[in-house]
Amino acid sequence: MAAVLGLGAMGAGITDPAPRARTTASPSPSSSPSPSVSPAPPVTPALVERSLDPGASITVDKQVRTPAVPPKPDVVLLVDNTGSMDDAIGNVKANLPMIVNQVFAVQPDSRFAVAGYGDQADADRLFILHQAFTADRRAIQDGVDALTADEGGDTPEDWGNALHEVATGVGGRNTFRDGASPIVVLVGDAPTHDPSHGHRFTDVVGELQDHGVKVFAVSVSGNGLDSQNGQATLVTRATGGTYSQDINANDVSEAIVRGLTNLPVSVGHQLVDCDRSLSVSLSPANVQVTSGETASFSERITVSPDAPQGATLSCTVQFSLGPAADPDFREQIRITVNDVTAPSVTVDDRTVEATGPDGALVDYPVTAYDNVDGDVPVRCEPPPGSTFPIGRTTVTCTATDRAGNTGRDTAVITVTDSTGPVVTVEDRTAQATGPDGAAVEYPASAEDKVDGRVPVTCVPPSGSVFPLGETKVTCTATDSHGNTGTGSAVVTVVDTTAPIVTVDDRTAEATGPDGAAVEYPASAEDKVDGRVPVTCVPPSGSVFPLGPTTVTCTATDKAGNTGTDTAVITVVDTTAPVVTVEDRTEPATGPDGAVIEYTATAQDLVDGTVSVTCMPPSGYTFPVGRTTVTCTATDKAGNTGTDTAVFTVVDDGKPVVRVDDRTVRTLNPSGATVRYTSTAQDLVDGTLPTRCTPPSGSTFPVGRTTVTCTATDKAGNTGTDTAVVTVILMTPGPVPPAADLAVTAAVDPQPAFTGGTVTTTFTLTNAGPDDATDIVLTSAPPGTATVVGPQDRCTAATPCTLKAGGRIQVTTRLSYDKATSGTLTARVAGTPADPVPANNTDTVRLRVLQPVLTVAPLVARLGDVVLAEGRDFPAGTVVGLKWSAGITAATVPVRVEADGTFRAQVLVLRKDRTGSRLLRATGPGYDPVDTEKVLVVPRSLQPPDFSGRG
Repeated sequence: MAAVLGLGAMGAGITDPAPRARTTASPSPSSSPSPSVSPAPPVTPALVERSLDPGASITVDKQVRTPAVPPKPDVVLLVDNTGSMDDAIGNVKANLPMIVNQVFAVQPDSRFAVAGYGDQADADRLFILHQAFTADRRAIQDGVDALTADEGGDTPEDWGNALHEVATGVGGRNTFRDGASPIVVLVGDAPTHDPSHGHRFTDVVGELQDHGVKVFAVSVSGNGLDSQNGQATLVTRATGGTYSQDINANDVSEAIVRGLTNLPVSVGHQLVDCDRSLSVSLSPANVQVTSGETASFSERITVSPDAPQGATLSCTVQFSLGPAADPDFREQIRITVNDVTAPSVTVDDRTVEATGPDGALVDYPVTAYDNVDGDVPVRCEPPPGSTFPIGRTTVTCTATDRAGNTGRDTAVITVTDSTGPVVTVEDRTAQATGPDGAAVEYPASAEDKVDGRVPVTCVPPSGSVFPLGETKVTCTATDSHGNTGTGSAVVTVVDTTAPIVTVDDRTAEATGPDGAAVEYPASAEDKVDGRVPVTCVPPSGSVFPLGPTTVTCTATDKAGNTGTDTAVITVVDTTAPVVTVEDRTEPATGPDGAVIEYTATAQDLVDGTVSVTCMPPSGYTFPVGRTTVTCTATDKAGNTGTDTAVFTVVDDGKPVVRVDDRTVRTLNPSGATVRYTSTAQDLVDGTLPTRCTPPSGSTFPVGRTTVTCTATDKAGNTGTDTAVVTVILMTPGPVPPAADLAVTAAVDPQPAFTGGTVTTTFTLTNAGPDDATDIVLTSAPPGTATVVGPQDRCTAATPCTLKAGGRIQVTTRLSYDKATSGTLTARVAGTPADPVPANNTDTVRLRVLQPVLTVAPLVARLGDVVLAEGRDFPAGTVVGLKWSAGITAATVPVRVEADGTFRAQVLVLRKDRTGSRLLRATGPGYDPVDTEKVLVVPRSLQPPDFSGRG
């Protein structure tokens, strides 16, 4: 039946209705909220869920409730614009809101277009599209308001051409949507020309059919639309529309609403995404109803016989209303295929041999597989691993799947005893004890899996005398089931005993680097031949190297049997090196004693010369008195030898006493009182008092008097010096002045070294009798020297004065940059005249050495050790060695020997970098000394002299 749409109030315009708001009223305390009601689905039932066996079917009654208006409608209001339609157009204009609102209420996804048509006489207004498809209600109203009734005559008109324009989309300006329900509402009162503007009526109908357009025709005030060859009836029937005739002009709007809500609808279907094991059919395939009515179907759902059991099959039935397929008109089908097949159980017959009196433990395989659950558990009786008795036992195995289907299988387990006893008798070989061979005892046994131990019979029996050679022994045993087992062995009597060789281990002390000559005894005794000769390698008396050496001795009897014995001759090194260090007695060189350089040696029987470590070491400053020096040396075997020596530092140096000559004048014939200065300096005790005769302040007679001064140190050493005091008797009258100046020169150190400092000390004395003034000291060193500490006084620029009997020291400091050897000359001059000019000059030898550092080889690999050697370095000093580049750290400092030389091994780290570098030596008293460039190469390269080095 057609859906009934209420007619709302009619107005002149259309406005969009206000959006519907969802409101929820708060319930009062005394009332309960009403449950919400969901609208019924358009397809009933919309979901079918069932469980079916393979090959089974079900039938479902299906209802599809159609809407009052076809879904997704695209509606074209096509109205006659000729003069006779004025009232009808006015009715449509006035009631358009009611028409549009009724359609939108049912199908919100609606669109409307408005067009008018005229007669051939209207030429440029034959067809007018007032409004293209739109959902805007105001635009729809404006399109209807643009309709006029001022064209053409009364009959016929040209709506055939208008239908052509609508069907073909008005040149692309008004096309129907894909999947829409195209509808044309044709309102007029006269037939159409045929052809209409060149379009034959039958062709226009074909175009409408091709585009799926339904035509609903409203003939105003009569049957004018159908008055020529039944055109209105033909076009509406051909397109699936309806035709209303003789409609009063004032009832056109209601006729339009009635027509739009009573259109024929063809309800069809298609299957979407259906599993291949599921078939769905509807009868009938299509149902034609009036919009708003319910279409009924009989639905048949069938599961194929080979459908996978346990699977869920699905299918979607999509219903279409005419050309439109609305997603809301859809049915879901889900069918679960029942599991109706029992698991397949497999257990096979087995035959096993008894393993004991109780039969045998049989672990037999059994499986159960279900087409849905896969592998399922199995229960067997008796279960696998049971002990089955001898004979036949039936095993029954069952398995049940989750659907409750149970599978079963049986098997027969047969335990037999067909194995004879295992007879054990082993071959024996015996040594002959005489010409008849030997009596041989041999064991024989039989074990049966079922009966256990059973008796054995052997021929020849155990204990028989067997001749030389091989004799076969056969043994048999029978169990309770009659199974017989047999075993055999060969008894062989032989003469295979080798002589017994005896050689014992020996340990000997090494007598030299090659080891030691060792004598050892060896013998061999044969049971048959008695004593036989022995051969040993290495032979007795050989020189055996250090460590263990295996000696192998062999002897062969007449039967060709060879006996062997071995011994280990071990040559050990348990003798410590012989260390030698001699007692030394040296004079003290200062208050701390004396630096003593000494040599200690160590000689080992095996290693030869070995290194020695002494405490205190050579070059140590030994105090005055006795000091014990202990020297040790350890050979490669870890034996340590020791020797001691007593180093005695004695103070046997005399104090240095100084007293200078004096000359004085006097008018007294008895002489003159003379005061003079004397000093004494001891290396150990320092400054000492002096005793002089005659003492200072004595009256010296006219002439020359010798003064003797002595000083004695704590060790009892006495030093002496003498001076001459000259007293000159003067006659009255003028006396020319005189001052006896003298100079002595000394250098320190001796020798000196390039880059170091050489201190020159000049001692000036004035024997008198008068004071000396304007004293100038000059010196001339050998070679080219740099003055680093100029002369501090008594120069031409700053002459000095020296009283009679006085003494002063003047120093200069020099430096040399190359080796030099020569004489330094010093001269002194002053006023007044010097009566003894011979001592105004002194010389001293000056020697400057240039230290030299060499290294070998000059091409070294990473990880190598090179040898550094130095000469002409300060004796007793410590030299530091360091590479100019790379990451190898400085070496342990090395002490310079008394002859100015040293040797040291210097490492180049394996992880150092390659390239050229210098080795530098640093120490006190000289400039740093560099070697030639050393080239460091990768370890994979061989230095040029590699083949010549050990």
